[in-house]
Amino acid sequence: SWVVFSNTTEVGRYNVTFYANNSVGDLTNVTDYFESFDEILFNFTVINSSLTGINSSWNAYYNGSLIANDSSPVGNYSENIRNALVSLEFTAFNPDISVVLNGVNLSTCNGMQFGIDQLEIASGGYLRTFGVNSSCPFANATVKLSYNGLAYFNESRLGLTYCPSWNFAGRACNVPWADKTWYSAQNMTDKTFSYFTTAFSGFSIFQQPFLVPGAGPGGGPGSGYPPEIPGNGTTGNETNATAGIIIIVGNESYVIPPVESGENITVDINGLEDTFLTLEIISEGNISTGEVNVTYGNCPAYPPYPEMIFYKCLSIDVNRSKELYGKSCLSFRIPNTWVNNNNANPLKVTVRKHGAGGLQELEATLIQIDTAYKYYQVCFDSFSDFAVYAEKKCGDGTCGGDAETCSTCPEDCNQCTVAQGCALMGYDFGKLVVCWYWWVLLAFVLALIVIRFLLIRRSMGKRDFLTRASEGDFKVRKHQAFHNRRSKRL
Repeated sequence: SWVVFSNTTEVGRYNVTFYANNSVGDLTNVTDYFESFDEILFNFTVINSSLTGINSSWNAYYNGSLIANDSSPVGNYSENIRNALVSLEFTAFNPDISVVLNGVNLSTCNGMQFGIDQLEIASGGYLRTFGVNSSCPFANATVKLSYNGLAYFNESRLGLTYCPSWNFAGRACNVPWADKTWYSAQNMTDKTFSYFTTAFSGFSIFQQPFLVPGAGPGGGPGSGYPPEIPGNGTTGNETNATAGIIIIVGNESYVIPPVESGENITVDINGLEDTFLTLEIISEGNISTGEVNVTYGNCPAYPPYPEMIFYKCLSIDVNRSKELYGKSCLSFRIPNTWVNNNNANPLKVTVRKHGAGGLQELEATLIQIDTAYKYYQVCFDSFSDFAVYAEKKCGDGTCGGDAETCSTCPEDCNQCTVAQGCALMGYDFGKLVVCWYWWVLLAFVLALIVIRFLLIRRSMGKRDFLTRASEGDFKVRKHQAFHNRRSKRL
């Protein structure tokens, strides 16, 4: 049965003990409590950096229990709620960010503005950036940031960084960012980072660089932050080490460990236009530091190739010790829809490498086919601009360059016709039409060659005869002279 207490005019906690007994005199009791609060009409607004209300939702908790919740497309709220020390949770941007404020006094924070801002383009090359600001005092807070939907290279190398002095209205960090990855909790199932804090500012998710193996914070094991390498944060264990090879892909970057001669450098570039996948580089020497820069679509304008269909372009460069980067292979894919829509020949895909040494045409090898893509690989020994082309397939209605002629593709270049006056013994070799008078001219030239050969042979025969006759006469005269000298002596 219910017990109604009507004399609870005082605010606070009421301890209640219930007693029960049975007919034989057994007695038992149980103690519980309830609380009495004043009610408050709590008004507040969730805004962005432009001080404009945003689509958001909120929850209020008391001792871990939900006591109120609501949502608003314009961020304006007015709620009758118990006036107590509560926790407030604000969620915004679908919901890429949620913030829980603990120890909030509602009477002190009535009329508050809570600021949550997400930058359309993340700050400083990071993957996602938020600004958080509050006019309401609180004891502590937990900020949860989502990286769901972002393009990243390795989930285990994502990190969280914090701006100690964030200009909320200006959407900028006034001081160097401090890496807080070690001090946050990553949930790979929910795709989130959670960070416990006592102050709000700017927060960014980034592709975490390679961490040099070393001691944990303060010398403890397991963090990967060597205590002898200070960073840009407040202590030496808050910033990643900078040793290694910097990989820059578009607007994103990360660092890989140094490599020894003969080792492979694997650059994951998936995410550049959903086309270019990986770049494998074999080192030809020890590389401790360096930079590999991969940029999509910045290739200069080169002369068009009528027989080819341009697909996409990629630029690759290294900033130092280029001789240490050896043979490289680029893997990429072309959608089947693009091949079909452009009537391209998937077996005739080439990569044209443009550089200081001129144009070099590289044949791409088809290595795999699935229902959505055709996968290729091309290898080279130096870096430059790489443009992917596919040869036009016969039947697209356009006669293109050297790849198509009236002989190889009559559908596009029309049927080959013998030139006028060549009907007799005429033969069409595509671009070369051989007429009957060409055959006569060829026969005449051959006849001249044969006649000249015979004349030369005849002339050589006469010279041989005269030479032999002259030699015989010389021998006869020599013999007669010998006999004459002998007769005189006798």
